[in-house]
Amino acid sequence: MNCISIEADSGQLSAVQALPCVKRVEYVGKGSQQGAPLLDDTRSVVDLPFQNPNQLSTQTQNALMGVSYMHQANFKGQGVLIAVMDGGFVNVDKIMAFRHLFDDSRIVATKNFVEYQTDVYNYHDHGTLVLSCMAAMGEGVVGTAPEADYLLLVTEEYKIKNLAGSDTEYRIEEYNWLFCC
Repeated sequence: MNCISIEADSGQLSAVQALPCVKRVEYVGKGSQQGAPLLDDTRSVVDLPFQNPNQLSTQTQNALMGVSYMHQANFKGQGVLIAVMDGGFVNVDKIMAFRHLFDDSRIVATKNFVEYQTDVYNYHDHGTLVLSCMAAMGEGVVGTAPEADYLLLVTEEYKIKNLAGSDTEYRIEEYNWLFCC
């Protein structure tokens, strides 16, 4: 890969470009990478019901994957750390089907690589939907790994996508994914 991603003002950028080891400089996107803690547990919990109009679909999907057999054999994700990198996790901190993740301290860390902060419970709901397939546990829904530990990481440039009205991937997101690793 042999590259770096930096945040620099115009003077700093000129100094970097003048270095003999720099072949080229490419603008990736505007950002603000200031230090922030990995987990902010100052959330306020409001029990929102989990809306699952496709309960039959959930049961069918779980049956196709053998989830009931895995759960009967006590394979529920315990001892596994799963990183979910997405555009946001709207209301995960308030939906009852995710309550066990907080009660059992299964959300190990949260990080918003777009805003460089710990708040991940806003922005976009796709991460909520993805997480529900793995971690939800409640009436009408059971995830494949409800006892796993989770990292909730915002890597998708939701502001750009909302303005552009598209779900296109952007180069800065690739860097955000690398920062997660």
